[in-house]
Amino acid sequence: MAIAPSEAARIHRLAQDAGIDDDTLADWTEEEGGYRFAITSGTGAIKSLQAHRLTVRIKEHSARKEAAAVGVPPGTPMATPAQIEHILRNLARRQRTGDAGGFMTGPTDRDGIARMTRREASKYITSLTEDY
Repeated sequence: MAIAPSEAARIHRLAQDAGIDDDTLADWTEEEGGYRFAITSGTGAIKSLQAHRLTVRIKEHSARKEAAAVGVPPGTPMATPAQIEHILRNLARRQRTGDAGGFMTGPTDRDGIARMTRREASKYITSLTEDY
């Protein structure tokens, strides 16, 4: 099912706030399998899952840009989408079970986790799964 034009406009604003130009956004939209101008023209001619992946990509771009501004050396591998999802699942599990173990604390939201380096995310996963 295609997204609403208002959702396309929200994603477009998110991309603009992240400093992503319309040409890049159109390329990314097409790479995700949507109509090239679904977001930039506000038609919403992109499926919900594709729009979600595009939103995640924009947020990861923004997090990497922010990480570079706070001193993470250029080229440093940042947390992967798989690591981010794994951490979020483990945090949700811990919240349900009341488990508070582990040797490390860290961010608890998608944006904060996306700002972690790949190595930091790996250590965080090890702590959350108590696999040490």
